[in-house]
Amino acid sequence: MILAEKIALLRRRCGMSQEELAEQMQVSRQSVSKWESGASIPDLEKILRLSALFGVSTDFLLKDELDERALPAGPGPDADPNAPRTLTAEEADACLTLYEGLTGRIAAAVAALILSPVPFLALMSRAEAGQMREDLAAGVGLSVLLVIVAAAVAVLVLTGMQLARYDYLEKEPFRLAYGVEGVLLHRKEELEPRFRVSVALGVVLFILSLAPLLLAAGLGAPDPVVLGLICLLLALVALGVAIILRTGLVYGCLNKLLQLGDYSPENKRLEKRLEPFAGAYWCAVTAGYLLWSFWTGRWDFTWLVWPVAAVAYAALHAVLQGVLGRR
Repeated sequence: MILAEKIALLRRRCGMSQEELAEQMQVSRQSVSKWESGASIPDLEKILRLSALFGVSTDFLLKDELDERALPAGPGPDADPNAPRTLTAEEADACLTLYEGLTGRIAAAVAALILSPVPFLALMSRAEAGQMREDLAAGVGLSVLLVIVAAAVAVLVLTGMQLARYDYLEKEPFRLAYGVEGVLLHRKEELEPRFRVSVALGVVLFILSLAPLLLAAGLGAPDPVVLGLICLLLALVALGVAIILRTGLVYGCLNKLLQLGDYSPENKRLEKRLEPFAGAYWCAVTAGYLLWSFWTGRWDFTWLVWPVAAVAYAALHAVLQGVLGRR
């Protein structure tokens, strides 16, 4: 049994995460990860500290012929009912495979939602040009819009049900079985260049989508032309979103599995504490929207509550995370 395996075994036996062991050893989490994957070996001082921390001899750590049978009897990681679950290589691979298989459907469904107003705008453009009755154009256009939205939502609901089994990756701390982290980090490094290119391409499409519309508005183009350019804008935005989602969803899955960024154990604990705030906030927003809408009857205007509420929620969420994170 090599040193790397012993460090991982002893850490799990003590119910510690890599972050916690790194803090105890005053090194980075990446250093602990390299120790456990065999990519590097701790120096003599760290060996002595590991020996003292885990209550084992340096002989046990350094001699390959000594395995876990040489350890004194004690509670293993499974003895603690509150110990985080261990994610095996098979489970991690199944999760990634599922995400990879569903990204195309999710990206297509989101793009369809963005494109759903296009038939309505195209028909209204014909009505503006006198080629079709306005009431007929509006009726047919809205009907097609609802069909597209219903189909896209159905796809998103079905894919969400398939991914629901991995919801715990976003909400609960867990640990990776031996050797899994190194494999996942390698896959993330391979995907990173594609992810960066897709994000850059998507942002470029978002920016370019506004150019024709702004030019037409500056030149005073007729309404049918403006409606056509709005359709072009939506098409470019939908394409940009689809490109980002194709790699972004898999990249996000890797971050969940590695518990990096927004999915770190610390952030998960913060999000759990913020759940009551999120529920109360959106209930209040919904009640305010309905009250305002029924009171004024301006349903064509009151929808602005939602984008404003989303921006305000993001700001409040960031502030509360900062406050709770310092406690």
